Amino acid sequence: MKLVSFQVRTFRNIVDSGEIEVDDDVTCLVGKNEAGKSALLEALYLLNPSYDEAFDVDEQYPKWLLVQDRRQGDPNQRVPITATFELGSSESEALEHVVGPGVLTDNKVRMERHIAVSPAGTSERTKQRPSGPWSSVSQIS
Repeated sequence: MKLVSFQVRTFRNIVDSGEIEVDDDVTCLVGKNEAGKSALLEALYLLNPSYDEAFDVDEQYPKWLLVQDRRQGDPNQRVPITATFELGSSESEALEHVVGPGVLTDNKVRMERHIAVSPAGTSERTKQRPSGPWSSVSQIS
């Protein structure tokens, strides 16, 4: 499985990174201090963390937006990271085994991880799905 592109929204000091394409050879993040380079990498890590880690609204949502978004009754589901992957043949077969034959029409899938937020505003771990830790997986058309 190869990362093709990703997008980070409302995570630390990033409001919306826009779609970032990942080159086959080298992808370089360049910017001033506090520009969000590490935040991009942390959000990407939290898409599929090695340890039982989840997004934490109180720690990782942009502080200057948090109060405003809570007042506006922002929905309890936020999507701070979305990534597009290109699947190899063995990964396509494994995913078809989970979702059913003929469902995949291409070798690219988009995965996203949500922040589950309780009414009080504290984050809760999104339930794990059998296919992996992602909140949703969709086919790229």
